[in-house]
Amino acid sequence: MLSRLPPLFWRIFPLVLYGSFIVSGIVLIASGAVRAKRVSNKDDLLGYAEVGSYAKGVTSIGLGLADLLLGIAGIATTLLGYRWMYFALMAALLLTLLSSIITYYGIRLNAVEDVKETRNTIREMMIKFYGNNSISDGREFTEMINTMQSDRSCCGLSGVEKENIFLVTPWHRLINVNNNAKHVITLPDSCCTSHVDECRFAKDIKAAREAGFVHNEDCLYSLFKAFDGYLLLMLIEVFLCSIMHLITLVYIAVYLKFGPESSSTASE
Repeated sequence: MLSRLPPLFWRIFPLVLYGSFIVSGIVLIASGAVRAKRVSNKDDLLGYAEVGSYAKGVTSIGLGLADLLLGIAGIATTLLGYRWMYFALMAALLLTLLSSIITYYGIRLNAVEDVKETRNTIREMMIKFYGNNSISDGREFTEMINTMQSDRSCCGLSGVEKENIFLVTPWHRLINVNNNAKHVITLPDSCCTSHVDECRFAKDIKAAREAGFVHNEDCLYSLFKAFDGYLLLMLIEVFLCSIMHLITLVYIAVYLKFGPESSSTASE
């Protein structure tokens, strides 16, 4: 039945198939470049802490380049019709398919470790930089955290809603240097839903959250939602690329078995 397909099918279908590789490659390269650029921007905590999204952006670019080259090679193979080119293309597809599968499972296995490493990295940065105005990195980091907390309506970066991470930062030591024990400032204004003492002097951040004086969500939850989005997008990209490669391998095998022999193949 497959051998009865018109010759035009064997010319048009692969061009559409390989054209989709080229489109996919361009999209992946563009999305990977945007992701990597965003991560390199210090105004974004995900980028500042280097949580792994840069690596995933580079992976997208790699997948995109592979798809782009495979698409171009596929179109050239279809137009020229040499049998050896089909076998070379199959070998390249098998290699990229294997790489995609390894990448897919590698990302899934490393996801938990990425989150753990990110939490530790951000915690270290908070303890070292927040409120440390003696260095430029400290000033930039403090401004970024305050802006993020105000814009996202979140407070803290410990991943634990009942923990007040600000108590172990340079900010807490400096802002209370001249305060007595009864007026210890425990939270920055960017954490407060309104400028009230119940927030600034809160001794129990969890109770202050529940009372509505402090933003209800820890900022790490918000950041990890974005991180989870990157991860899911990356897994979808790798999965779809693998499906495309598998379909193309099946098509080439069917073509070599049932497709019309080109004049160049017949001459061989």
